[in-house]
Amino acid sequence: DTSLLFFLSLQKSITMATTTVVSSSDYLVVPGQVIATSSEEEEQHAGEGGSGSGGFLRGHGTYVEQVKDESRLVASVAGTVERVNKLISVIPVAPQTYVGHVGDLIVGRIAAVGPTRWRVTVAGSSKPAQLPLSGVHLPGGVQRVRTAQDARDMRQFFAEGDLVSAEVHNVQKDGSLVLHTRSLRYGKLENGCLKICPPSLIPRRKNHYVVMMGHMDVLWGTNGYIWIQRKLPEAPQQDNKEAPLADIQEKLRNQHANEPVLTEERQAIARLGNAIDCLKMIYAMVTPESVEKVYRESIHQQVPIQDMLRPDVVVSLTAFLREKK
Repeated sequence: DTSLLFFLSLQKSITMATTTVVSSSDYLVVPGQVIATSSEEEEQHAGEGGSGSGGFLRGHGTYVEQVKDESRLVASVAGTVERVNKLISVIPVAPQTYVGHVGDLIVGRIAAVGPTRWRVTVAGSSKPAQLPLSGVHLPGGVQRVRTAQDARDMRQFFAEGDLVSAEVHNVQKDGSLVLHTRSLRYGKLENGCLKICPPSLIPRRKNHYVVMMGHMDVLWGTNGYIWIQRKLPEAPQQDNKEAPLADIQEKLRNQHANEPVLTEERQAIARLGNAIDCLKMIYAMVTPESVEKVYRESIHQQVPIQDMLRPDVVVSLTAFLREKK
């Protein structure tokens, strides 16, 4: 069987990978394959200013295993090796899995509530993320040490099944993520629509919190989750100087969650969601600019929302992507 032979050849390549350091870039590796090794003697010699080849720096797409007196750098994704001096990374060939970077905005779902932290399921990631109690802001933005009472009230912040937006605070050695929601923009997501795309179709950008069409807030999670909601209401001007910003933001979030979504707002959210699905169906990059073009093109062609995902309509709405520049 062809698939069996291919699997055996990959397994053989993993067991034969015993080189100390990869010699060049564009070296194809598979998950579990050893990329580089370093013994304690080599690391000590390199730390003393020696010219030995020992020692490496772990980059994205890799993790470190300790085997007896040896450190092994192992690939966590299938891709090509990229090396800059001692920094070794693996660039995924077709990244269907999400590899977190510090500072990424992600959208996840609370899977469990522990004694001092939440476990968050992050789409596209093989490992659950951790959101510690110290990584969330308390009501009113109070800055203080978390107490035992805060730990008992954790479900009042986030409960199982809640969708949350958070930022990657740290990436641990095994690739798991540590999150935080200390910014006022992050927190529980309610009264909106969730769209799911492959993480490889959402490029990293400077600002992942975008206001679209003037009346919709869109969170572009780098892990493939896109959250669409109506724009948060504006704060009354008379409260801007009297109340703290954290209290105002919390009040606006509660107002947004409790007010029903109007029919016109639901239609706009549904059309924007279908515009995202159109780009996903043809495997095109999903960016705010391309989604807005599909959205406006569907209005220009007077396409009903329920017909936007028909194959012939998708080809028509995404024709601008195939035009010669």
